[in-house]
Amino acid sequence: MLRGLLTLGVLLAGALVALAVASAILLPVLGLLTALLVGAIKLAFFLAVIYFIVKLISPDTADRALDKIRSKIRRAA
Repeated sequence: MLRGLLTLGVLLAGALVALAVASAILLPVLGLLTALLVGAIKLAFFLAVIYFIVKLISPDTADRALDKIRSKIRRAA
């Protein structure tokens, strides 16, 4: 019985150490991914605002610019 409890204690301690190591590795990675996602959302919002301002001023210019961007993306992909 005591041996079983000792084995269980060792397994729990090992699990805690593994969890600590995994969180130490994953937290910076998840923080970086979150920062990249927030940056992409901010960039998309900024570009959308610029597009709608240009669209209000000159609809033809905005459509041509959007077509150029789409063609560059297609070539890159």
